[in-house]
Amino acid sequence: MKKVLSMVMCAIMVVAITLSMAGCNNTITVQDYIESDAFKTEMETLKEQFEGQGISVDVSAKDNALIYSYTLEQELSEEDLELYQQTLEAASSTLDTTLKQVYDEMVKAVSDDSTVSVTMEYKDAAGTEIASFTYPE
Repeated sequence: MKKVLSMVMCAIMVVAITLSMAGCNNTITVQDYIESDAFKTEMETLKEQFEGQGISVDVSAKDNALIYSYTLEQELSEEDLELYQQTLEAASSTLDTTLKQVYDEMVKAVSDDSTVSVTMEYKDAAGTEIASFTYPE
């Protein structure tokens, strides 16, 4: 349960990073954005914070889709997987708000805003998807 809450808090912290950096330049792509030195520095700090909790964080871009991947360093049993899914679904309104905030800032920062989307995906060590949230759907 603590790891699920850490994953949700991680998502919220990522928004703070994104909001503090987006909007600085209206001629970038999502890939340019995540390759910036400032973003990389912030992500390294965030990754270090969650490594000790058994969660790895990865950020990638596919076209103008920004994808945050959170992976537990353990495989989940079916029971635990269901518990994590229920907990993340219960937090979905908070995550949706977070995704919308990141999306709004990315639209301001990215030159081709018609295709911008933000996804937060959660997996266990075996690669089993626990939950995934995308804005806009």
